[in-house]
Amino acid sequence: MSKPMTVPGASGTPVLAPGVSSRRRGRRRLGRAVLATTLVAGLGVAGSSGASGARVPSGPSGASGPSGPSAPSGPTTAFTLNASKDSGNPRLTGDNQGFSVESADFAHGYLTRRLMSQRLKTLGPSGVVRLGGYSMDLVWPAFGKYANAPAPAEAIGGTVDQGDMDALKPLLDDSGWKVTLGIPLKKLLAPEEIKSPLKDPSPAVTLDQVVAEVKAAHDTLGDDLLSVELGNEFDNVTTLTGGQYYERLKQISVAINAGVPGVHLKMTGPSSTRHSSW
Repeated sequence: MSKPMTVPGASGTPVLAPGVSSRRRGRRRLGRAVLATTLVAGLGVAGSSGASGARVPSGPSGASGPSGPSAPSGPTTAFTLNASKDSGNPRLTGDNQGFSVESADFAHGYLTRRLMSQRLKTLGPSGVVRLGGYSMDLVWPAFGKYANAPAPAEAIGGTVDQGDMDALKPLLDDSGWKVTLGIPLKKLLAPEEIKSPLKDPSPAVTLDQVVAEVKAAHDTLGDDLLSVELGNEFDNVTTLTGGQYYERLKQISVAINAGVPGVHLKMTGPSSTRHSSW
């Protein structure tokens, strides 16, 4: 399927232009060294003059000056901090690393080994690519019986089809990364559950269409598909409470696992803008 190409947004990563010589890189290193030396010298002068960041006490006239010893502004309490290490301490490893990509970028063919593999490897030998974002509700999944259906005008994010899945698999194999798949939420809800129905109207995606996309993703990606995320920032676009969202997620999870039997795919989320207690 021929797809319009757009300039990638936040998913782009600046790289050193091929024409930049080692001499230019050397000048940058020299410049940083001079800057660091200047900063150290400045701090040394400040320290020797008594300006250590604390305010100098005021003299009798009210003007700041060196007259008079400094005094605490109020009562102080001594305490001791003891750092300890045990098996209960939280740990940060390479498994915590993620890279979020808009569904529209996926629909426009940017998730390929040629375009993205080296960039993911630069971030680390493993991680998770999140396919989703605001455009999750603006793409048209063309799978199953919808494979040859024309995309409606509301699908301004583009069309995701089997070709995109086939291009994603070599990227994951080569980079060592895995992926979570975002699926649309707005059209799976009743109109009264949408905050602003006229804002960025979504294509009329159906539940069986969503299930067909998830099945195609699992059939193509296998265990590299870690989970499925339902909607993006649900509290920003719907009237659902956290509890209502969770009930809807469970219903859709049942439909997905019925369409992809024997797998029991995990559901990810919710991503939200106002809640921090998930």
